[in-house]
Formats: sequence, C-alpha cells, structure tokens
Amino acid sequence: MALTREQKQMSLKEIERVIKENPTVFLVDLMRAKTLDITMFKAGLRTLGAGYMVVKKTLAHKAFERAKLEFPNWDAYKGSIGLVWAPQNEVDVAKAVQKFVKGISAKPKMKDAVSVVGGFMEQVFISKPQVVMLSQIPGRETLVAQLVNVIASPLSGLVYALNYPVQNFVMTLAAVEKSKK
Repeated sequence: MALTREQKQMSLKEIERVIKENPTVFLVDLMRAKTLDITMFKAGLRTLGAGYMVVKKTLAHKAFERAKLEFPNWDAYKGSIGLVWAPQNEVDVAKAVQKFVKGISAKPKMKDAVSVVGGFMEQVFISKPQVVMLSQIPGRETLVAQLVNVIASPLSGLVYALNYPVQNFVMTLAAVEKSKK
C-alpha cells in the first residue's frame, strides 16, 4: 500500500530524529524476514535500550542525505531497510544484530533472508565487516577481567621474583644445618 504524502513526511521526520538523537544507527536488509522473528528481535533490542523500525529505502536515503551522512551504493539494496539505533551499548546492540542475522540464516531456506548492510557510528559510515568486527568485541565484564589480569600478572611475577631469593636462602640454611647434624 502506498503511503500518502503526509505519512511520508512524518516517517521522514521520525527517521531524521532517530539519526540526530542516536550516535549509532545500524542498517539491516530485511529481504525475506518473518514477522515473528522481527518481533522477537525488537523485544530483545528493547531490553538493551535500543530501538528498531522498518523504513522505505528512499525515505532513509533522503534522511541520511539531509543529515549529510554518505552511504555508499544505496542502489544495491531493494525494498525496505531496518534501522537499529543505539543511544548507548553499541557493542551489545551490534552483537544482538549479528545474532539475529545468524539465527535467521541458520534456518532452512532462509539463507541471506536478512543481512547487515552497514551503519553509522558518530556520523561515520561503517561497513558490514566493521559491524561484524564490532559484534565480536568482548563484553564489558570480560574486558575488565582481562585488564585486571594484565595489571596483576607483572605484580605476581615481581612478588615471585622478590620471594625466590629469600626462599632459596632459607632452603640453603636448612641444608647447611642438616649437613652439620
């Protein structure tokens, strides 16, 4: 069903608002996605504080042009585009998007039904491989644990290095005492 001029203007304003208010916007091609899958995906995004909407490609293109954001090769994508935006937790949202894409692609006859097109982070275009790389970054807790390990490892080595001569000296004294008996 064709949208009226007023509906298109409202949709365009909403897309522009999303682009303006959110530092990260991912674009997902929804070629043959099922409604139930998309509904579950949207619910998962809400728990992360992210949002999702399906928009016409031409309206999205116009909104990105107005925001002076260059998206290469718009003509390669047909139909509707899904916008996933994240005011924060970009890595977690990228992981959720990638998990959704992999989950759909794993279903029989659904290969390439959904794919990541690209996105924008801080007004800079990021390609599909960059979104995939972003989704592979470990979570915050893992990164904090790795940082603690990096800091603690040299300290434990220093403790061992300082303790070893004293321990060796005590063992030598014990051996000398044992040999005198």
